[in-house]
Amino acid sequence: IAALDQVQERSGQRFAIPEQISIEERGDLLLAAQLLAGERVRIPGSSLIIILEPPAFEAFLEGAHDATGGVDVEGPRYVVHCGPHQILLGRVKVLAPVARLTNLDEVRAAEGTGVSVKAHYQLPDETGYFLQLLPSDYLTIANC
Repeated sequence: IAALDQVQERSGQRFAIPEQISIEERGDLLLAAQLLAGERVRIPGSSLIIILEPPAFEAFLEGAHDATGGVDVEGPRYVVHCGPHQILLGRVKVLAPVARLTNLDEVRAAEGTGVSVKAHYQLPDETGYFLQLLPSDYLTIANC
């Protein structure tokens, strides 16, 4: 509840606490509170998926020519779900020092189609990747 209060305070919009907040949503709210506190948060795991919007394809493909190396990207939006609400926290930086893009051909094929595509990264072990909230001039909340 404290994490939800922090997210609501930052966003400037209040809504009643949903009757049911899933375990996943609770975890997302706790992560959001850490990001709002300025922390760089490590997300454990061995994979990472980044959704590429059509305007980002060209710049992304310029940096992904060999499909290996690290991931250091800025995402345009980071959304936290809470019941029927989607809370936009702002832009985030995603950093994985070592990662391998596993679907470069699929990403290249999607360029120019106007359709979003998921870039799938395989990390060498369970050490995961890092998220950090970037300064933002705007925050909004939209209902699902």
